[in-house]
Amino acid sequence: MDIFEQLGYRTQTSDFDKYEVIPSPKERRYNLTECILCNLINNGLLDQKNTEYILRQSFENTESGISMSYSNIVDYLNNNILSNLFKQEYPEQTMVFDVDLFRKYVLVNGFKINEKLTYEIYSKGAAIEQQYGINVFHWSNYLITTYFVKKHLENCMQIKHETNNDKNKYLVNLKDGLDFALKVSNKALQRAAKRKAVPSYINAELIFRCEKCHKKITQDDLFETRHDCQGELNQNNNSENSD
Repeated sequence: MDIFEQLGYRTQTSDFDKYEVIPSPKERRYNLTECILCNLINNGLLDQKNTEYILRQSFENTESGISMSYSNIVDYLNNNILSNLFKQEYPEQTMVFDVDLFRKYVLVNGFKINEKLTYEIYSKGAAIEQQYGINVFHWSNYLITTYFVKKHLENCMQIKHETNNDKNKYLVNLKDGLDFALKVSNKALQRAAKRKAVPSYINAELIFRCEKCHKKITQDDLFETRHDCQGELNQNNNSENSD
């Protein structure tokens, strides 16, 4: 019986991202939570201090020298899980193989991912599996995904992090909206110019206004140079200039 079953979990091997919680009297004994990372920490497959240090330095303290992406953190934690799992199952053995290489082998073979491994990873991973008699499918149940890291960050550490990919997505959506508005405006200008309603040399341009300093901002200022608002200082200067 593996640790998840001991904890009252039934692993759904057909879906890597989900575990179904089964009510069990062992919950209180094992301090069972709905957070997979917390359960791994409680059972010694992850070190709490190390795990939370990496997460805080990457997502809470953004000015620190340590900043790992979600994918890098998942790989790092999965390497730790496999290392600690090896220590638990083979306490008298010393792990001498490349755990990063073995993690890639476990992910592809344990979850039957449709991904081709290099000959080196496949041959060395298979050799490790055979040497120790490791059940790769069984070990793959302990590995985590980005989903588990995000849930642990938000629910257990109260850290909500917006990745650069999220910000880029919002910027792309904003630019697409502005480009569409300009396209519609210029077409309307062209129709009006054909009817001599406006001069033919007029072109539409979007101008924004800062609510704090009332400065007019172009689209380039908004997306490229950014607008460094000085608030009341600029507002006072503008009022003095207007006098």
